[in-house]
Amino acid sequence: MSKNWKKLGKPSRAIVIGALAGLSVVAVYLYRLGTLTNGATLSEVQNINFGLGTTGIIHNPLFLPIQLLRSGLIFIVGPHNLFVDRLPDVFFGLIAIACFSYLIWLWHDARTTVFAAILFAFSPWVLHVSRVASFDVMYLLVAPLLLLTHVLLHRYNSKPFVFIATLASWSILMYIPGVIWLLLWNIYLQRSDIKSAWLNCSGLLKKTFALVAGLLWVPLVAELAVGNIRILTYLGAPSKLDSATEMAKHAASVPYHLFVVGPEYPAIWLGHSPILNIFCLVMCILGIYYYLDHWSASRSKLLISISLIALLLVALNGPATISLLVPLLYVFVAMGIAFILNQWLKIFPLNPLARSIGIGILALAVGLSAIYGLRSYFVAWPANQTTIQIFRYHP
Repeated sequence: MSKNWKKLGKPSRAIVIGALAGLSVVAVYLYRLGTLTNGATLSEVQNINFGLGTTGIIHNPLFLPIQLLRSGLIFIVGPHNLFVDRLPDVFFGLIAIACFSYLIWLWHDARTTVFAAILFAFSPWVLHVSRVASFDVMYLLVAPLLLLTHVLLHRYNSKPFVFIATLASWSILMYIPGVIWLLLWNIYLQRSDIKSAWLNCSGLLKKTFALVAGLLWVPLVAELAVGNIRILTYLGAPSKLDSATEMAKHAASVPYHLFVVGPEYPAIWLGHSPILNIFCLVMCILGIYYYLDHWSASRSKLLISISLIALLLVALNGPATISLLVPLLYVFVAMGIAFILNQWLKIFPLNPLARSIGIGILALAVGLSAIYGLRSYFVAWPANQTTIQIFRYHP
């Protein structure tokens, strides 16, 4: 076995390791999906029945991707199956993890990618949001997918396939309330890449794209036009705007919940524990500091501006949730890890023992963070009395 492993080239070994790691993450996310809690919350029951079937989707196509998947699974398997009801959220949660990991790999080295992917995949918030029947997971997908397509289109704008895949991804994100502002800002920042990619497409490809885009956008545009979808809701605003004082308080509460005391959402969170543990918090602060210190770099401007828009959307207290911001925090965490590793290896460029100790300490911290996240979600949260009380309904 050892000889066969050595015969494999480095890329092949990386693929095998990556596949095994991916299967492990999938196994964790499917583990006791329908039985970790004794039932569903009232909100889950409402979400499961929201916009199901052709009629429901046509009249309210918001969150279209997850609606289509949930409707299809219920049609095939049948209703009243909590595992199946939550499976679409797991699917999109795994897509978010894959996009996040690929993005970090494009920006950093393999070691940083492994550390950041573990922290993100096994963070309590990502586990909670990806394993409950809600629409929150779609907001979790926004930042990783948007940033990934931004990077790929910038690097490969001469390849029509990348351009078409990017536009298809943006079309999917258009169905998520409030995200239109992030898309418009991203299009503005990437206008030169979009122009270059468009010029590299053949006439037939342009016509095909126009047809496909039209089909993808027709349900959304039609329902906005007839008023079945409130324009303010689609733009990310609440049904009723708060006073300036209340909006300021809510805006201040967002970073407070992210970094100090977690939000009181017993359906998807445990007590008042902060969303980031102490290790991730320190790495996140380092990452933010690094990008602010290198403000002139295009990546810094992209990340900071996208983060500020996302923060504003969440602060409005409309449909956008904290899940929109969480992946961005872990992008900063990845930068913090890369920064620490770089500084450590600069100090000990040729000392293998010192290098190993530094990397080992970081690996230990990442491992403990992952274990904390898994125990918080799989052990502490389902045993909490509040969790037991609210998960008592059945779809």
